[in-house]
Amino acid sequence: MKGLRRSLPRWSLIVVLLLAAPAAGACGRAGPFVLIQVDEANSHGLEAAPAEDLRAPGYHLDLAGGSLEVADRAMLPGPRTRMLIAYYARGRGVTLVQQVRRADRLPWTLHLTDPLRLEGEVRDLHGTLLGRRNVIDNQQRLIPFDLEFVGVDEGGAVSIRAGDEQITLRPGDGWLVAFVREGGAVRLLRWEEDWAAARAAFDRGEPVTRLEVFNHGWWERRQVRVGPR
Repeated sequence: MKGLRRSLPRWSLIVVLLLAAPAAGACGRAGPFVLIQVDEANSHGLEAAPAEDLRAPGYHLDLAGGSLEVADRAMLPGPRTRMLIAYYARGRGVTLVQQVRRADRLPWTLHLTDPLRLEGEVRDLHGTLLGRRNVIDNQQRLIPFDLEFVGVDEGGAVSIRAGDEQITLRPGDGWLVAFVREGGAVRLLRWEEDWAAARAAFDRGEPVTRLEVFNHGWWERRQVRVGPR
């Protein structure tokens, strides 16, 4: 049967090798991602405290140890993930949401203006059960825009669009602002300029929302794991 053996042309061998090779990311070996932390704190934002809150934390970020522990596999970075956004919102000291969101493609938007829900059993001051309802008062969450993550460069600097603001955060940089109601509208207050106005509104018992965005730079996928439940 030797006469039937024929050598493939050189270009045919190249085609075979290309077809057999896995696409980038298909074998699970993918590059790092940028870790962004978004922290939203509301002085009001909570209509009533739930009688019981048995939720486990959505994630635990250990910056000193260089690790991120998440509660669910859906929060793990995938082979195409460009950013992980650790989003934590609270009102009157109660956690409203604590999740890690994946941005596999850019631009990607964190919808801060979407209403949040936290179902809980509510009791009056005498302990009488009033029923279950959403205990979050979204009208007192004052952030008037979403965060659009536009892009990231090779050095890990992230471009963000926040309403009319254009922000670039390099690794180790943060953006800190607050929001108050003034003249029927929401006013943005910058940390370095107007923080006294935020303190004055808080002292008057008016709602204040604080927003901080921080760029923790490039992280490797091995630094993220699912924690015990």
